[in-house]
Amino acid sequence: MAISLQQLKPIVIAIIVIFVAIAFGLFILIWIQPGKSKNNHINNQSTQKYTEVIPPLEGRPSPTKNAQDIKKEIIASKISDQTGTLIIYKTSSYIVTYVPTPDIFFVNILQKPFDANKNQAEKWFLNFGLKQEDLCTLPVRFSVGFQASIKEKSSYNPFPAGCTP
Repeated sequence: MAISLQQLKPIVIAIIVIFVAIAFGLFILIWIQPGKSKNNHINNQSTQKYTEVIPPLEGRPSPTKNAQDIKKEIIASKISDQTGTLIIYKTSSYIVTYVPTPDIFFVNILQKPFDANKNQAEKWFLNFGLKQEDLCTLPVRFSVGFQASIKEKSSYNPFPAGCTP
């Protein structure tokens, strides 16, 4: 029983196709490395300091007793509850929210001038009787809204005045 060349042709083509597919896959894995581009690396460096603005629950400095009492008062003044995130205060310039887990206040600055609106939001907290250092231990973190350019977002300081990471 002899095999003719006509009968071998589909087998040879299948082997070549499999070989080319394996070679192409190896090329992609070795040379291209999906998700690892130079630009992606640069973007990670520019935003890395802002990915860790939520302090860990353990080892976080505790607010003073007075700050804890004022915090409860602020949370009680909520104007809305959206799936666990409490909207505490809202203006055309910023929105103050509280997230019970991880126990943090977020202030989203909605419009320019970002720094002036951030100062206004800090004053809002201070008007409750908090001290500037209490904003660090509550904690409070700031972000800028969608109107901000990528450059503005990457250089924006998310911490209240006087607070450090």
